[in-house]
Amino acid sequence: MTALILELINLLKAGDRRQANALKDKMLGAAIERRDRIEQDLVAKVFDYYCAGYDELSEPWQASLKGKLIDECSSEIQQGVSLVTCCMNREENLLKALTTWLAIPNLNEIVIVDWSSKQFVSKAISDAGLHSDKITYLRVEGQSRWILSYAYNAGFRLAQFSHILKCDADIKLKPNFLADNTIKPGEFRTGNWRTAEKGQEHINGFVYIHRADLLAVKGFNEHITTYGWDDDDLYERLLEQGFKRLEIAPATIWHIPHGDEQRLSPHIATSQGLSLRDVLAKDPAHSIRTNRFLAALMPEWNVDRHFVDIRIEEFKDGVLIARQTEDSWHITPPHILEFCEYASCCKWLSWRYGGGSFWLDQAKMRMFCQNVSEKSPAKLIIDLLLRASGTDVFEERTIILVDIKDTVSDHDDSGLYLALSEIARSLRRNLFIHRRRPSESSSLWNYPQLIFIRDGLDLSEAMTVSIEELRDAIADERGGATVDRQVLAIYGNEICLLEQCRRAKDDWQRPTPMVRRRKRLYIDAQHGLGNRLRAIASAAAIAKATNRELRVIWRSDFHCEARFPELFESDLMVSDSWEEADAEGVKIYNYMEIEAKSRKDEAIITDVGEDIYVRSAYTLNHPKATWVAENDFLAQLVPAKRVRDLVQSVPHDYIAALHVRCEGAAGNDLRPYDHISNWTAEGHAQINYWRSKSSPRAFLIITDKLLRDQAFGCAFLATDTEVVYQMFLDRYGSERVRYLKRNVFDRSKEQALYALADALLLAKATKIYGSNWSSFTELAMRFANGRASLEVAGVDFGQTQECE
Repeated sequence: MTALILELINLLKAGDRRQANALKDKMLGAAIERRDRIEQDLVAKVFDYYCAGYDELSEPWQASLKGKLIDECSSEIQQGVSLVTCCMNREENLLKALTTWLAIPNLNEIVIVDWSSKQFVSKAISDAGLHSDKITYLRVEGQSRWILSYAYNAGFRLAQFSHILKCDADIKLKPNFLADNTIKPGEFRTGNWRTAEKGQEHINGFVYIHRADLLAVKGFNEHITTYGWDDDDLYERLLEQGFKRLEIAPATIWHIPHGDEQRLSPHIATSQGLSLRDVLAKDPAHSIRTNRFLAALMPEWNVDRHFVDIRIEEFKDGVLIARQTEDSWHITPPHILEFCEYASCCKWLSWRYGGGSFWLDQAKMRMFCQNVSEKSPAKLIIDLLLRASGTDVFEERTIILVDIKDTVSDHDDSGLYLALSEIARSLRRNLFIHRRRPSESSSLWNYPQLIFIRDGLDLSEAMTVSIEELRDAIADERGGATVDRQVLAIYGNEICLLEQCRRAKDDWQRPTPMVRRRKRLYIDAQHGLGNRLRAIASAAAIAKATNRELRVIWRSDFHCEARFPELFESDLMVSDSWEEADAEGVKIYNYMEIEAKSRKDEAIITDVGEDIYVRSAYTLNHPKATWVAENDFLAQLVPAKRVRDLVQSVPHDYIAALHVRCEGAAGNDLRPYDHISNWTAEGHAQINYWRSKSSPRAFLIITDKLLRDQAFGCAFLATDTEVVYQMFLDRYGSERVRYLKRNVFDRSKEQALYALADALLLAKATKIYGSNWSSFTELAMRFANGRASLEVAGVDFGQTQECE
């Protein structure tokens, strides 16, 4: 400490203010990290004392920027690192994060963009006792709302150093961050929500990049001026330009948790409305989807675009005061933004209520979102809106519409509403009440099966029947009789039936064909690629045999980071969320034995009038889930073009193929997807045992025997470690071992593409030598679909070998 103080004094005496500042910040950072207030005060006092009398050296460089546009402020970029952050009224997290940034050695600059906060951010930092000449404050006045793209692009342009850390105000960094996260030219590092720890998904917006590379794609897309998709849009454009994306070392970064309401504008965050419109307005995922559509529709954001102009007006009290001088050249037209919001709503609704959502036009979508709560049985209302407009595509065969005169009281004196509620329960569906919306205190809200709407239907020609007749009609329908009347309506205290047919002159027209919604089978596929595909194939076989609609739930996680559309070209209905299914009236099965209330291999009962949801990594227990039927489904899947290209890159001149699975044996099961937490102790012990039998030595011995026979020519090899590939190549050479070259050996998206290609290549052999207790060997045999025979390690060969 003493030596550093003397060095600081000598630098100040020599007038070398820049190096003195760098040393002071290094010493303060170390003191802050150790929480040593005495040392912090000592360094500050020494610096202030020896700076006296050197006022001619103390005018900061920022003072020369008055009157300049932001783009004119960085003519000479120095080698080093600038951290750029932005803030609008969220100083509490910034203060927590800033202390960690100041403790990072070799961080040359911290640019803080104050986006019209109520109080100066610089004052909040000063009041907290955090001082550093590293910090450059830019306050942009006159901004009524938060616009991330404008704010960060201003900070990037102001930055003075060759590397940029784009860091949100709620991100803490470790002192070793720069040492553990190096980047070469053409590389950039980011957070990744897919691989982040639970609760740390918001590090996705963090990026470390060369300043020149960032500005080569023009920074953030300024077409995007609301929350979401700005980071992924930037990463996609960088990847398209040939830059390589790497991930931030996870132990070097931490997101300070807080609620989503802080990410949205205040009037949305405090909304107490219960309509679906309000729910979506408060949902960050809706804003992200909207901006994703917007970025695709608007002209590509690239180096030819023009940043919004921001000009520095003065330098006062250590803060650059700036103002936007003109509107952006790239304002999104309102009708485009409205369409993107509409498309986002359609997608959200389709996940939950089916494809009929896409038939709602924008006017009907607005009506729908304003008058429906999040928990309403919305697919029925969608069908009702479509039917009212004459649209031929909808799902429900019979819709019950209750038309109540405005003169009828909210009070249930007549017992009408109670009777309707009983009918709704007997039908296990909701009734639509066509009347003015009840007051918030009305007792009618006690009937959750009654949904209140206004849709403008003309009921003047409705035919009147009694409640008893309605019950009789319901009984006939449930008994299987054909009911021509498609819409049932209740008028006042009487019930009316609206005929499906409409009058054309004096004749009835032929009824419009209806599409009746089939019951669904949801398969929530778990674990790795082989496990997921066999579970899906099993569900598909059941769905086909029982006339159910198959819905696939495929979440990318550490078992398999690739999404289904990245692996296959398919028209299957695939979602990444179980939220698309209405849990009410759904029969749930869970085969994941480590989870609560699970029952692996429970018989799937399909002779029920409700949807079925199955969570599984295994084949399902049902008479129609046969090996042949499952494999026939897999044979119909078309691999993605990238996978097909990988398969074609390997000559198919081999008869034998080998799958060597060593990862997952005892002592080699440390990765998250091999960890014991994925199975019961008994199941994990079996996996350890059989994978220990998949010894490279056992496969080498069998390969020796195979390749002695020149008729075999060569063999194809698929394995999970680079060491095993090299072992086979050293022994046989590339002339006799065919394999798919790769640089990844994990469960990343890239590796998943190679894994699918490997399984398809294994399936092209007529003899497969595989690993026991491996769903991947099983997958290869499924793709072979009877064309190949199988021998497994530890059973058919290599019984005495252990995995090395």
